[in-house]
Amino acid sequence: MSRTTAGIVPASPQALALAACRANFYLFAKQAFVELHPGVQLDEAPYIEALAFAIQEVADGRNRRLNINVPPRHLKSFLVSVALPAWLMGRDPSFKTLFAAYGQDLADEHARNFLKLVRSHTFGEMFPRFTLLRSTPSEVSTTLGGFRRATGAGGSMTGFGADLIIIDDLTKAADAHSPAALESAQAVYRETILSRFNNKAEGRLIAIQQRIHENDLSGMLLENQDFTNVVMPASAVEPQSFPLYNGRVYRRKPGDLLNPVRESQSTLDCLRREMGDAAFSAQYQQNPIPPGGNRVRWGWFPRYDNHPERGDLEYVVQSWDTAVTGLPTSDYSVCMTFGLHRGRWFMLDVHRQKHDYPELRQAALAQVRRWQPELVLIEPAGTGQPLARDLRDSEELKNGSVVAPRVRLPKDVRLEAQTARLEDGFISLPAEATWLADLRHELLGFPNARYDDQVDALSQFVAWAGARRAGRHLEFAKFGRAQSMERRSDCARRSIDRPR
Repeated sequence: MSRTTAGIVPASPQALALAACRANFYLFAKQAFVELHPGVQLDEAPYIEALAFAIQEVADGRNRRLNINVPPRHLKSFLVSVALPAWLMGRDPSFKTLFAAYGQDLADEHARNFLKLVRSHTFGEMFPRFTLLRSTPSEVSTTLGGFRRATGAGGSMTGFGADLIIIDDLTKAADAHSPAALESAQAVYRETILSRFNNKAEGRLIAIQQRIHENDLSGMLLENQDFTNVVMPASAVEPQSFPLYNGRVYRRKPGDLLNPVRESQSTLDCLRREMGDAAFSAQYQQNPIPPGGNRVRWGWFPRYDNHPERGDLEYVVQSWDTAVTGLPTSDYSVCMTFGLHRGRWFMLDVHRQKHDYPELRQAALAQVRRWQPELVLIEPAGTGQPLARDLRDSEELKNGSVVAPRVRLPKDVRLEAQTARLEDGFISLPAEATWLADLRHELLGFPNARYDDQVDALSQFVAWAGARRAGRHLEFAKFGRAQSMERRSDCARRSIDRPR
């Protein structure tokens, strides 16, 4: 007896498609795009699916904080500010969303698109429990108490709480040259937005922005460890990977374009010429390089796939630049680890965190245990002095030494003195590492980037490695290593010759 004759009617293809859209945000977004743009299909560019997956991770509660940085006109506002609230309120008509943008006009435009979407016939079929109660230019509410309320950055959020807060570019591109506007956006986030969650423990927040300046809101969120950051430059600079649905992965190689159909390399080159390097780098590459930066070129650094094993390295040096405190407003403490192999220096690792001194000491000991350096360089300023003393007295560094180089010159002069060596390919970087993006941003933005701690650690190491005393250190290390190997060989021979 068939299932049909038993009284169970198979679901129609249309019913299955609607059910899939209810469960999968990417499928819903594709359908929503058609509703808002009849006859036009959503691009099949993989970055859109990657964005949708990251957004659904927040919607389903597996992530609570998401920061998205993509170039202008790449559908970030459609996905997050229009499609997402509709999908969430369709599934749960009591769901509450607050939306904030830099201007009321932009907020109202997204609200109109949202209203058009939820009034569509397809949306009604997909979510039959969703019923509008009222709609205004700034708010759409349901009969079950849910709403999507929109406001400009200067608008009032008082009296309203939300399950999800969406930030859509609290600052516009023209604010890049206004320190007051940049600080105002951060103040709105800290003092107003974060207090608007109905449930502080479960409230979710998504920020979608293009970069405009070092000190924009994204710059602050990128340093917040609670955030998942999805940063997609128009043209990939480093290898990137983003999760997709069904366990798949979207991978980008250096030079891969985000959406080559809509924005080819020639189109991007034209935009760069018209906008200028600084504006293009910020808005399209998500890398705001301050004017006057670029004293170091990224192309100066050769790349490697795999560094030699620790036992094959002839010498390992760690270079520390330490901060005074671990407060959020403080600088970073940075440790760079370098290994020498056959006359070539490899940058092996970068530790970069904000530490109070007890944590800093433990981090330094952990780095020593991990890499077993022959030498640790520590700038003798602030917490550098006690750290140098504690490492000298530690068991972890019993086979190494600590040097505290004297600092006589300003930071920019110290780096300038080492650029010739760097330009000659003095240091090789890994082809892939989690810390490469931060290193690149800081090096290329120096001396006007927000932080310069990695620059200090790097210039300190290069100055030491290029000095005469470094040659003596390395010769002594080779001699010691040769003696050690000879002793091991003698022991092995005696073991073989020993009577049994």
